[in-house]
Amino acid sequence: MTEKGKSIEYVALQYEDLYIKNDGPYREVQPLYYLDYLKRGIKQITSKHPDKVNSIIAISIVTIRDTIVFLENKGTKTDPKFEPLYNIIHWTDGRAASEKFCKFPLWFSASLKVIGFYSVVKRIATLGRTNWMREKRPDIWEKTDMVALLSAYMNYLITGNLVETRACLLGHLPFNTKKGEWDKKGSIHDLVFPDVVGKLPPLINQNESVGVILDELADEVGLPHNIKVYSPGTDKALEQVGQGAIEMTDVSISFGSAASVELLSDHYYEGESFIPVYRSALPNLYTPDYQVYRGYWMLKWFAKEFAFEYEWNTATQNGSNIEAELDRLLEITPVCNDGLYMLPFWGEGIKTVGARGAIIGFNDKHTRAHIYRAIIEGINFELYDGYLRLLRRGHLPSPIKGYVSGGGASSEKICQMTADLFNLPIKRCTFQDASILGASIAAFVYERVYSSFDDAVKNMVETKDTFIPNKANHKTYMDFYNNVYKKTLDKLYSKFLYIDKIQKQE
Repeated sequence: MTEKGKSIEYVALQYEDLYIKNDGPYREVQPLYYLDYLKRGIKQITSKHPDKVNSIIAISIVTIRDTIVFLENKGTKTDPKFEPLYNIIHWTDGRAASEKFCKFPLWFSASLKVIGFYSVVKRIATLGRTNWMREKRPDIWEKTDMVALLSAYMNYLITGNLVETRACLLGHLPFNTKKGEWDKKGSIHDLVFPDVVGKLPPLINQNESVGVILDELADEVGLPHNIKVYSPGTDKALEQVGQGAIEMTDVSISFGSAASVELLSDHYYEGESFIPVYRSALPNLYTPDYQVYRGYWMLKWFAKEFAFEYEWNTATQNGSNIEAELDRLLEITPVCNDGLYMLPFWGEGIKTVGARGAIIGFNDKHTRAHIYRAIIEGINFELYDGYLRLLRRGHLPSPIKGYVSGGGASSEKICQMTADLFNLPIKRCTFQDASILGASIAAFVYERVYSSFDDAVKNMVETKDTFIPNKANHKTYMDFYNNVYKKTLDKLYSKFLYIDKIQKQE
């Protein structure tokens, strides 16, 4: 970035062989994998612009959420030397502790059953990486001195300081979002994720530097010494900032592997019962968030299963991705897809524990193109459903404009479909990797290059185009959403749960 936040160089590296373990539910990453890619990217920039490295004032880091590392201290309390005991457990990992192992006190179980949330909270507990480690690998757990999110681990690898910022607290760990602190012994989260309190890194505010880059790392990648390092928030929260969605009447929509919708709130509340809203990268605000866990990953699934060989060949010849070639399928299918629609639960969420994906409404006119549109409209319907629920539960003002980013936002057709469904003008930014831009914006504010996030966004975020909703299409979408989509999961949910019961008996 220049001294005023204009991009000088952008390097994006495609991960190769990300998972060192990728079988069954397991998704593990080698402990130094992300650092190695970070070093490769920085080296490309510093070698290309050696004349500019001495003007760098800060490094701002953004990482994926809910990705866990187990660390042992091989040093002392005053001079810790943390080393990983196990591979990084990626957020897409589906391992689970047994329900039998995740025991709650009788009073807690009884209380949850009275209010109808026992199965939800029990499922949250089984998905806790710490509970899995305690049950399946007690040898590792006994040696574990610190449990860190990927954000804190990267802070340690880059600066030597194992600290976490409050805006990065998001995962299956015992934390209190409202207070911005780790929870204490005896708290509800401690009952769900026991024996973790006391094994969590110190917390700082996101506008505080986590430290300066290690001298040996700076020398290796061609950077000067003593550059400040910031960790200003989670990927989705910073994506919101990088889009320019910093007003209470903005909605941020991310079309990434996990598709999500985010709002802003000046007060804390639970977006779902027992599920907190998270701290925003913006000061004194929260980020109500709803995710479709297997979002635009679904397009890769479709491409793998249904794309023709000539489409793959054309994408290779054009230097584009396969989704760009498949985008034309949206031209030959109508709004609401001749009645074919999808429940996008290829990966379950908190609201949808036990739910499964489904494509519904087939008849003899439907084609491969209809399946493609069903995926996109299904993701959009589910995001819209979550969006309405976040507004309602938080008593938030109705948004007047939306912002999109992520891989799906490269498609004008998908952006227009989103504008039509949400009935909002949807803005698409020039710099599509919005989380990186958001991290840069935060650093420019913290270093006082800009006086506020508002000032920084005005100078650093550029709108590429705006999609105006088609009122007729919106009316069609609302008819289908209200009378078909939002009633479907309730009708099928008991069947999905019974399928799980059958599979557990096999």
